[in-house]
Amino acid sequence: MNRSFDTIAAPYAVLERLTFGHKLQEARTYALRKIDRPIKRALLLGDGNGSFAIELLKRHPQCQIDSVEISPNMLEISKQRIAKALKSESYAYHPILADARSYPFPEATYDFVGLHFFLDCFNDADCKHLIHEATRALESGGLLSFADFSIPTKQPYRCLAQFLVRGLYLGFRILAGLQTERLPNLLWPTPLKQIHSKGRLCGLLANKLYVKT
Repeated sequence: MNRSFDTIAAPYAVLERLTFGHKLQEARTYALRKIDRPIKRALLLGDGNGSFAIELLKRHPQCQIDSVEISPNMLEISKQRIAKALKSESYAYHPILADARSYPFPEATYDFVGLHFFLDCFNDADCKHLIHEATRALESGGLLSFADFSIPTKQPYRCLAQFLVRGLYLGFRILAGLQTERLPNLLWPTPLKQIHSKGRLCGLLANKLYVKT
């Protein structure tokens, strides 16, 4: 993976709406509808153009967000979109230009971590490392929100999902130079306890919300 996500930063929001409507955004914000306490400090990995950060700040205006993103263009667009969406409201949004795989995660610092359509860009080993570091960055009782593509177990949805996901990876390889070719096998560490789960589009999209025990 490299910074060629810059090439699709500008049209990304339009491409997403044309292909999936509002379904990906509904998946991103699933956790926000389940959380009944203030979020004070959040770490977002690969939030891209700020789609989740905007909704998080609307619901939790006092939240301090650290957003780690590898694409300079995506970060610039996210700053513009957040400023436009929140207008004159004060907010604490800190964009961090970095590769999450080598980012020095602080320990037990955040009460929320967002992994939304992010881990599908990495192989199994990278995902294991990123999940471990994201979990380590959570304070005890902190929440981790996950949203991504998934392959259903039932037919014919399984074959349809496999075909669609292969097409998505091919498209991102052509447009953005993404090297990953399949969805990773994810292993969630013991400190994370799943408290909510939801599937969408017959299992093509998966939502999970974890608490760090």
